[in-house]
Amino acid sequence: MPNPAADPTEAFAPIEADARTLRWADERPWTVRTHLRVEEGVVVLDLHDLNARLAKQALDALIPLAETAESGAVVVVTGRGLHSRGGSVLPQLAHKRLLAAARHRGWRVTIPRAGRIALVADESRIPHWLQTGTSPWTWVLLALIAAGILATVWRVVGA
Repeated sequence: MPNPAADPTEAFAPIEADARTLRWADERPWTVRTHLRVEEGVVVLDLHDLNARLAKQALDALIPLAETAESGAVVVVTGRGLHSRGGSVLPQLAHKRLLAAARHRGWRVTIPRAGRIALVADESRIPHWLQTGTSPWTWVLLALIAAGILATVWRVVGA
């Protein structure tokens, strides 16, 4: 039996076909080739250019891949709704759907960075950038901020 995470494109073919009927499909087409990829063994699904109905279908096709993926996780790119009138519904829709799947299966949901949501099925296989804990870059940023504050205080007190 083939591993669906090795080539997840088949599950998304019906979504690609339906996406061709969206009113913006000529200028912003949603295709498996452009919106589904694998990064460090993590299947990454980009919901940009889908409507809510097709995004739900895409999420439903993606969720089972979290368990079979090499990385033990999948990531959804929702964007932040910066270009949507009234804000995007996709981040809330994706978060709600992934959270329900996680609760049902004993998995977890995390936000590795703004505009992305990860569904983690197997902690032992996930890449470092999906692991819980504080990123080393967070500590570097905090150190730089603290240094700036100290320099400012030093100048004011020393003046």
